[in-house]
Amino acid sequence: MINYLREIIDTCKLPIDEMSSTPSYTCIGAKAIVVNNYLKILSYSNTHIVLKVKDDELVIEGRDITIKELSRKDICITGTIAMVYYAREVKKSEE
Repeated sequence: MINYLREIIDTCKLPIDEMSSTPSYTCIGAKAIVVNNYLKILSYSNTHIVLKVKDDELVIEGRDITIKELSRKDICITGTIAMVYYAREVKKSEE
């Protein structure tokens, strides 16, 4: 995964220090999601997980959601993933 991220950074000529702390996620169909550079878990149930990321909150909604793997910066969530969105974007659209 790290080599893949480095290739993207090199190809796009992005600053490495900024990209190393930028949150990103990869969906694997509707069955799993891997989130990189999350800061902490704010809320967790079998239908949703809210993660604190750099300047926002990442919301993952679905059914039978479980945390499959967890490390200091990465988290793998499995289940039936229905929606993934940033909370700040929802708040902007409501205004």
